[in-house]
Amino acid sequence: MAKSSAQQAAIAISMKKAGKKPKSLTKAQKGISVKPTADSTLIFHNKVKDEFKKQADLVRKTRNTGISLDDVYKSKEFTESRKRQVEAQNNQKRQINKGKPGYDKNGFPIKKSTTKKKG
Repeated sequence: MAKSSAQQAAIAISMKKAGKKPKSLTKAQKGISVKPTADSTLIFHNKVKDEFKKQADLVRKTRNTGISLDDVYKSKEFTESRKRQVEAQNNQKRQINKGKPGYDKNGFPIKKSTTKKKG
């Protein structure tokens, strides 16, 4: 993949001279600043804490029962709670990108689109 648009253009021209059709080139979206949605960092922070409390309760319940912690960590309830916790952490981190160039109003990266040049 070419590093700059000039290199992409040079590749397309050389392919055209050789009689080959240039492939569609990917082009990153311009960093259009958009009005970000309300900050939800605290909401996701609380979700992370809630899931951590659920996990701690599961571990606490095994005390003096003879159930090993390995069995608790492998349990369906614990692994699902951990997945929800990781998802909430990722959403919490995403909040800082809201409305910045290259990101949409919710903090997700703007996807690259493919454009075909007519020639």
